[in-house]
Amino acid sequence: MRIAILADHPPFTGIGNYSFKLFKHLRSTSSEEVDLHYLSWSTRDWKPLEEQGVKIITASKHLPVRSPSFYRSQFRTPVPRGYDVYHATHPLLCNVSPSPAKSVVTVEDLLPMVIPRNYPIIFGLQFRSQIQSIRRMKRIIVISQSTRLDVERLLGIPSGSVDTIPFGVDEDFTPGPSVRDELGIHPDAKVLLHVGSEEKRKNIPFLFEVFARLKNRLRDVVLIRVGSSRLENRRLLKSMSLEKDVVYTGWQTSREVLRAYYRSSDLLLFPSTHEGFGFPPLEAMACGCPVIVSATTSLPEIAGKGGIQLPLNAELWAQEAYKLLSDDRRRAEMSQACIRQSRDFSWPVVAQQTLRIYREIA
Repeated sequence: MRIAILADHPPFTGIGNYSFKLFKHLRSTSSEEVDLHYLSWSTRDWKPLEEQGVKIITASKHLPVRSPSFYRSQFRTPVPRGYDVYHATHPLLCNVSPSPAKSVVTVEDLLPMVIPRNYPIIFGLQFRSQIQSIRRMKRIIVISQSTRLDVERLLGIPSGSVDTIPFGVDEDFTPGPSVRDELGIHPDAKVLLHVGSEEKRKNIPFLFEVFARLKNRLRDVVLIRVGSSRLENRRLLKSMSLEKDVVYTGWQTSREVLRAYYRSSDLLLFPSTHEGFGFPPLEAMACGCPVIVSATTSLPEIAGKGGIQLPLNAELWAQEAYKLLSDDRRRAEMSQACIRQSRDFSWPVVAQQTLRIYREIA
């Protein structure tokens, strides 16, 4: 069987990581012929490393470095025919497949339809138009039960056409020693961690409110934000007199440093209102960092029996965080529970389950 994986996101993004991990594990664990066709928007765009089975298709020599997948998909990019299965790794690549009857698509989320107010109007209209193309696909993969319900409810897709295969956690996210000295963190501080963007759905003002309430109970607690900052949130911190207690690392944090933050923090808070999956809580749990997540969308599926799931009530979050930070034994027990929970998310299993779907439609 010949398999073509269609991708246009680099591996340092969530979708790109999925594309390349699936490609890697399919090639290493199966006897099938697997190629990854990477759609590069321009000659100045990011290019994957030279690797056997990776085919680079460039749309233009002159257009901008990056552009939304919607515009990329308007080009009838010449993906070769002759494969038994084509796999579009996100919905806006459906039009790239030359054979929908032999195609699989992965739907990460339908957030532009679920929370349209969080997206520009033109993008929402484009997304609604393009997402309909998944109906042409032979099978649909979703990455959480939450996304599955959205696909069935919002698009009217029959449940028999949808398979749930959660993402895996990368093998290098494992427990390890704390390296607070190297990160410039005081050894006696209580460290809260948040990883991600500051999109509205990430609920950063709520995070700051929880931190402020916790700060009234624990004076030596600090909050580390791995990610960039928005002006309105910096102003909010200043108005709350917390700007000296919140450390921003920026987005240039390497994977090695990110692992170090997970291993050196006492607790990760992730109060997002909507997630198709949620890599940061999973990565934190795999590294042994306890997590508190909002009891919304896919996050309870990620946290499972390892992390704490709470409704979005700031006082309740502050109380639970205080209990954990004040009880070393309980935090250690929760760390082990998080590690066990994270083992349910495996890239080899993702590849095995996806290959089963390929074989059913080939």
